[in-house]
Amino acid sequence: MRVLLATCYATLTSCAPAFDVELRNDTGSILSLATPLGTPSNVTIPAGTAAPVDILVAPDDIMERFSVLAPYDSWTYFDYLRVFAAVTPSLREQRGFRATRVHARIDRSGRIYLLSPRDEPVPQTRGFPIRPQAHERHAKVVI
Repeated sequence: MRVLLATCYATLTSCAPAFDVELRNDTGSILSLATPLGTPSNVTIPAGTAAPVDILVAPDDIMERFSVLAPYDSWTYFDYLRVFAAVTPSLREQRGFRATRVHARIDRSGRIYLLSPRDEPVPQTRGFPIRPQAHERHAKVVI
């Protein structure tokens, strides 16, 4: 029994901590995010609200990217993991089971800004705001 408990404890404590982003939608329009793994297939964030998104996952065989779709715009982001990983501990929300959350907001131009754990503006650290590497204007899309 002790061996089983020790094995379970070692397994749980050796796992990499969960790391996600609470993204606040400051675009004025509803957004739909396609996450790197496609699970869930899309995360919808109404204007003026925030939701946790798993954009900080990039398995070896999947390129690091995520996309955001708004009614008239779409943005795609690449190479953003190192920027989020470099956020100082004081700007990370520590949650149960070693989970960490970074708070951010997206503006009307698709730029992503770092926020404090209380969703307040902060001086932007290196790499912020994150700008989309691809932007496309299109006819209105119903999300």
